[in-house]
Amino acid sequence: MAAPNTLTFKQALFQAPNTSLKSLASGFFDTSGHSDTPSTAHHFIININANEVPGTRPAAQISINAVDGTVQTRVRSSENTWSAWASVAAELDAGAIADALGYTPEDEANRDTSTDLDGGSASDAKYPSQLAVKTYVDTVADTKINKDGDTLTGGFIATSFDAGTKTTGTYTPAALDGNFQHAINGGAHDLEPPADVCTMIIEYTNNASAGAIDVTAFTSTGGDTATTTNGHKFLYYITKSENYSHLNIKALQ
Repeated sequence: MAAPNTLTFKQALFQAPNTSLKSLASGFFDTSGHSDTPSTAHHFIININANEVPGTRPAAQISINAVDGTVQTRVRSSENTWSAWASVAAELDAGAIADALGYTPEDEANRDTSTDLDGGSASDAKYPSQLAVKTYVDTVADTKINKDGDTLTGGFIATSFDAGTKTTGTYTPAALDGNFQHAINGGAHDLEPPADVCTMIIEYTNNASAGAIDVTAFTSTGGDTATTTNGHKFLYYITKSENYSHLNIKALQ
């Protein structure tokens, strides 16, 4: 059996992703033992067309002995001239084939089974096992993510979503844009409740073109009366339930 850091000839030939291997055009089983085969034993001959055009004469051949598994190769130097058959090791070291085949297998020595992924010592040179990754993810999910029935022990920092300047039409804030949003009142427009169940706060700032904001789409409203005075600011507290919506306005001046 091959050592962990070696590839069998078969693996090197058929697993390498290098595009040159797309040139494998044909193969045949030769039982004749004529001069085109390395010996009189039965061989499987693989033709390699370097230009990747099917049907063209092969640039090289690989012979696999069906009796003892030995491998030999030869290359074409001209139309009708071949080099002598040369033996190839049945087991090829990964490092020896990397340049030729463009395939660099992972070194077994770099496989990491630590379930914390080495913590603060994590390295780009190592690769984790499948079980190590699963254990790590399960552990993080169990300890870091609050689930149903858990007591929330940490807080969250939010970034206010910039809803832009509203000059006309209808502004329907989206819950997925965040629970904190801010907008400029730049003209008369409608404000409608979000489509999804949520709570959110919108910070409205009037500019010189501020207009009346129609909020009649809400089930109920309360709080201060909004103005259109340039520079005035308001917090719009919105609650959207399954079937109802409420808006409370707080003036900040």
